[in-house]
Amino acid sequence: MSLRRYFRRSRWDAERAAEIEAYLATETDDNLARGMPPSEARCAALRKIGNVTHIREEIYRMNSVGFLETVARHQIRHALVCVETGVHGGEAREAADQKARADQKHHRERHFGNHQ
Repeated sequence: MSLRRYFRRSRWDAERAAEIEAYLATETDDNLARGMPPSEARCAALRKIGNVTHIREEIYRMNSVGFLETVARHQIRHALVCVETGVHGGEAREAADQKARADQKHHRERHFGNHQ
């Protein structure tokens, strides 16, 4: 994987959109061959693949530089804790880690309920 790809999202995204559209065209043709009317064939192909925008976003997310985004988020959180508390160094790092754990717990509870 080339790092240049991470800086050329629009072209990369257009390529993924073209791939998905080619899949939809193939699926539509298959549906037409099964005897579906053209409007129903396209709709059935779209139902089969699901939300196209979500698929493109997921593909991008899976191929993005996730670890850099995580490091950047952690560094920003650390800096904000330093500014908020006036504490620097190891104490601020620990406070930032505690805040991150609390944020993760809140996110899990909000999305998955309190079943843990």
